[in-house]
Amino acid sequence: MLENPKVLSELERAFETEPTRVRSILDDAELLLRRCNLDSFDMLVVLGSGYLPLAEQIGDIRAEFPFFEIPGVKTPTAQGHGDKIMAVKHRDKNILVYTGRSHLYEGLDPYTVCLPERVAAATGIKCAFLTNAGGTVQDWALGDSMTITDHINLSGASPFSGPCFTDISQVWDPELSMIISQFTNREGTYCICKGPEYQTFAESRYLKTIGVDMVGMSTVLEAIALHQLGIKVCGVSLVSDLSFSTEEVSQDTVISAVHNSLPQVLEAIHSVADSL
Repeated sequence: MLENPKVLSELERAFETEPTRVRSILDDAELLLRRCNLDSFDMLVVLGSGYLPLAEQIGDIRAEFPFFEIPGVKTPTAQGHGDKIMAVKHRDKNILVYTGRSHLYEGLDPYTVCLPERVAAATGIKCAFLTNAGGTVQDWALGDSMTITDHINLSGASPFSGPCFTDISQVWDPELSMIISQFTNREGTYCICKGPEYQTFAESRYLKTIGVDMVGMSTVLEAIALHQLGIKVCGVSLVSDLSFSTEEVSQDTVISAVHNSLPQVLEAIHSVADSL
C-alpha cells in the first residue's frame, strides 16, 4: 500500500517518541484507500474557504464520505468548508479531494490539523495542491489569485512535537508553482497567523514590512508536514479581504470574493495533475 518508502521513514522520524501515531496514520490511509476502492492516489487537493463549488468539477466522482469516517480526522467546522472526502478521476489520475480543512483556532493541536495531509501522503500521492482565501497587505484587488512561492509562520505552532529538524527553505515546489502561475495574476508570500480574529492595521503594516503579501489562518503547517514527507507542495491563495480597508470583514464576504476566481484555480489544478 505504501509506495513511497521515504514517507514511512520520515513518519517514523517525525514521531520517533510517539510510534503509535505512525501506525494510526498508516491504518487511516489503508482505510481511506479501501473506502475508495483504490490502491493509491496521485494527488491531493485541499479546498479552503469558499472553494467548495470546485469539489464536483475537478473530476469524475468515484467515492465520497464524511471526514469523521477516518479515525482521528476532524470534520471542518469553518463556514465555507465542506465535510466530505472525495475520490475523483481526472483523465488517468486519481485525485484525493478534501472539501475543507481544520484550523488551530478551532481549538485543535497541530497534529490533528495536519493529520489528513499525513494520511494522504501515506496513500501514495506525488504532490499536494493547497488552496486558501486570505487578506492582502498589498495594493491588490478582491479576487486576485496568488501562487504561493514562500511562507512565513507566525502561528506560534509547528507540525512537529519533537526534534524533527527539517529544511523548509523550499517547501513550495518551483516547477509546480511555475505551472500554477500561468493561471494566477500574482505570486508571493503567504503568512499564517493563528486567528480567528483578523489583524489590526498596525499588524498589517508590520506584515507588509517583513515581506508578506497574503495573510490567513491555514495551509502553512500542512505544507511543512507534507514537505517533510517528501511530497511536492504547491498552492493558491485568493484575495478575499483587503487588510487596509475600513470595511468590516465577514466570512460571507470572504466566500463571495473567492467564487469569481474559481475557474482559473480549476485550470491550475488540472494542469498540475496533467504534469504528473
